[in-house]
Amino acid sequence: MRKNRTLISVVVLGLVAAAGIGGSKLFQPAKPPPGVTLTDLHDVGQLQSMFNGSRGTARLVVIFSPT
Repeated sequence: MRKNRTLISVVVLGLVAAAGIGGSKLFQPAKPPPGVTLTDLHDVGQLQSMFNGSRGTARLVVIFSPT
């Protein structure tokens, strides 16, 4: 029984240590590649005008929601 507790403790400690290694780099925002711009939109009209203004090119619309 004592062996099992020791093994579980070692595994949990290893997982906690592994989770802490390099964790701060995980949440740093990535910089877009040269020539790519990211724009914060404030209303739907701004999105519509930008979308319609770039006809003939590939467009990607990404929506992030806090919920």
